[in-house]
Amino acid sequence: MQDNIFSSKPKQISQAAVQILSKVYGSIDNVNLIVISDMKLPLNIAENLKKLGLKDFNFLEDPFDKFFNKTEKQLSKSEKFLKAFSQYDVIMIGYKDQKKLIDVSLVRKILKKRKQRPIFFIDCGIPGNICVDISNLSNCYLFDLNDLEQLYTSWIQNN
Repeated sequence: MQDNIFSSKPKQISQAAVQILSKVYGSIDNVNLIVISDMKLPLNIAENLKKLGLKDFNFLEDPFDKFFNKTEKQLSKSEKFLKAFSQYDVIMIGYKDQKKLIDVSLVRKILKKRKQRPIFFIDCGIPGNICVDISNLSNCYLFDLNDLEQLYTSWIQNN
């Protein structure tokens, strides 16, 4: 059911994301995107981003639990994990599970690996898989589907 909530809007959400990404990175043709999800909608949005100029993206459909330390129920903060995720400019995440998977401490470590280059998150989870307080970090941008849909609607009304 959660896959279909915004299913009619991936094109509009992608167009809004392109507008913002272009302001953050200059253009989207060199932006690195990873989609981490067990839902179809994030993949649809990524495909639309590709049609709008994104070169390519990686898709990880494995359960996010594989990144968790089973005993502590915490995201693995290993060097390998941080190095892998720090290479992406955009991380789009959306899991049916309502766990908050991305938090401030993880994003700080990713930003440190990125040498403070901006990072952009798109939270496709409903109600969300990313702690909203990451948006308080410098060079960190967080948008959920509702934010992007509202921006698209606002831009259409103002043009």
